[in-house]
Amino acid sequence: MEKTSQLKKFLKSLFFAQKLAVLATQSRKQPYGSLVAFMATNDLKYLLFATNRTTRKYANIIKNPKVAMVVDNRSNEEADFHEATAVTITGKVQETEGSERKELQKLFLRKHPSLKDFLSSPTCVLFKMEVETYYVVNRFQNVVALQMKKRELSSRRADPFKKGSKSENLHLAGVDRFAEIDCRRSFNKCDQILCSREMGSGEDFRFAQSGRGQ
Repeated sequence: MEKTSQLKKFLKSLFFAQKLAVLATQSRKQPYGSLVAFMATNDLKYLLFATNRTTRKYANIIKNPKVAMVVDNRSNEEADFHEATAVTITGKVQETEGSERKELQKLFLRKHPSLKDFLSSPTCVLFKMEVETYYVVNRFQNVVALQMKKRELSSRRADPFKKGSKSENLHLAGVDRFAEIDCRRSFNKCDQILCSREMGSGEDFRFAQSGRGQ
């Protein structure tokens, strides 16, 4: 459980420090990559990003909502080969609407206030990505997988973004609870993890030194 907490703390710090991610979408012919401004909710279950309805990535998402996103802390220095960490996130996205859109847009603008006009455009879409798995890779071969399992949904499940609900106060990952730290050094604490599982949380945490890396 402690090691899982360390990994989550690292992810929150990384997502707080980085403003852009590479989004991979899939058309019928081939994958397509693009840079997007993103943010993560504090529970790490969702990533948010915005795009215009006229973009290629939007067209791809409509056809195939399963996407991947890559976030890293490289500095374009030689040390990156040993110190940089990259996180690949897989999941499924859906367009936000109504009150949910309003609440999540407020959160998104806390991290990206300069995008206010863009988000106000009638052709702008705010997507919510439900995370399935985080793949954290450093030193090109050390791989940690944090799997965010879905819980069984009741037909009477409350709207998590409804006013007064426990999730109403979702906030930016890292902004309120964690100071900005050295992401590379903090993640090194997880290097020697062989296998750990957080029981009862609905999440799996696995480590593999496969040598395959990304």
